[in-house]
Amino acid sequence: LTEEPEKLAAWDKGISWGKQCMGLNSEFAALVEKGDEDEGTAARVLTADDVPCTYWTASALGKWGKMQGLTTILKYKDTIYAWMVRVEEIDPNYFYTGPTRYFAAYYAALPSFAGQDLPQSQELFIKAIEANPEHLGNRVLYADYWATRTQDVAVFDEQIAYVLAADPEVLEGLGPEQRAEIRKAQALMDKKSDLFLE
Repeated sequence: LTEEPEKLAAWDKGISWGKQCMGLNSEFAALVEKGDEDEGTAARVLTADDVPCTYWTASALGKWGKMQGLTTILKYKDTIYAWMVRVEEIDPNYFYTGPTRYFAAYYAALPSFAGQDLPQSQELFIKAIEANPEHLGNRVLYADYWATRTQDVAVFDEQIAYVLAADPEVLEGLGPEQRAEIRKAQALMDKKSDLFLE
């Protein structure tokens, strides 16, 4: 999707279904329903069975919140962080080291007053790429989140060039996602002059 209203609607649906999925863990659901703990602190009772629901709900909530604006993302960032920490504790390799990739983007995307850490971000991006070099999302996010913020044209060019030359079918069953990453890379390249200062 490319239009903002369509993206917001899709992420909203993802959040709604994702929370229902997380709620299948009766212990988590009870803690949240009783109000004894919020959705973030209650993440401690999530199990390996809850990893897919938790990962994708956190991802959708983060993207939805970012598009809504700074106030919204700051409101939800602690919950998203707690969910992703729990995923990492249980299965750090889930979806091609998804938690590592997520935190790499997280530390770059945060405002400086809210915990932005660009060296930590780069370290995590490199870790994700080394673990799964053919997963194109690692590279697109590295270019989009870290390279643009640090104005590192060399890293941007290297990662985008790799993605644009990649075979999207190299990871079995991931073709649609990989092709989407190639489209994202091309869109970033097309607006490179707007992303980097002369």
